[in-house]
Amino acid sequence: MTTNYTGFMKTAMLAAAALLVPAGNAWGVTLSQFTLNGTNTLCGCSENVKVDFTAQDNGDLQLVLTNLNDTYYDRQVLTGIQLQYAGSGSSAGSVTSQTPNGGKLYNINDSTGQLTEAVGVSLTAWHTQLDLGSYVTLTNLGGTGSKGGAQGIIGSATSGPVNNLSNHAPYANGTATIVIHGLSGLGGSTAITGVNFNFGTALDNYVAGSNNNKALIQGAATPEPGTLSMLTGAGLLLALRTRRRKS
Repeated sequence: MTTNYTGFMKTAMLAAAALLVPAGNAWGVTLSQFTLNGTNTLCGCSENVKVDFTAQDNGDLQLVLTNLNDTYYDRQVLTGIQLQYAGSGSSAGSVTSQTPNGGKLYNINDSTGQLTEAVGVSLTAWHTQLDLGSYVTLTNLGGTGSKGGAQGIIGSATSGPVNNLSNHAPYANGTATIVIHGLSGLGGSTAITGVNFNFGTALDNYVAGSNNNKALIQGAATPEPGTLSMLTGAGLLLALRTRRRKS
């Protein structure tokens, strides 16, 4: 049985090469994550929050805000972030979509900490504005039709009484995904260089987060080592087969 090595190697090379081609003008394959995990000195309570940034094909910026901490006090409710990058501060952009975890918002019982679905209520309060000169602020405070802190993000359901949190309900539980359109100066090679997290019912409870990975990279994807080996090996075998045929 004769094996068509030339055809096989050409196919292997084409398959490997295809993995090196970037898809369209996508520039958001790399996430930039900031976290805050520790004691918030403003309230003396624990915080465990993070935000993941993804730059989308159309230039929008997607943010996934997560609260990982059981919530007992209003200053443990995640109600905003400030973000900074080269060129930030000239435009606040606008929120084009905001989606709570599972598409639901929840009320909370002060006596037990139990969450119940807030039927017929949507996440609508998050919006952007400019603060502190070079920061873009994403916040749910001051949103149309929302009371202070309402539609903020709380952690997992608590196991006991909470400190008057029902007064600020409804809440997103755990995670909310928000997309911002029209941020001036934001591009594929832009790095998010600073993030402050806001907690509670006032716009003065910001705490700086720690940067885990601040690279938003534009351009062709870097091939995996296995892909490089496949491409190199296929090329060598094809060259050897061609040489033997000429001999």
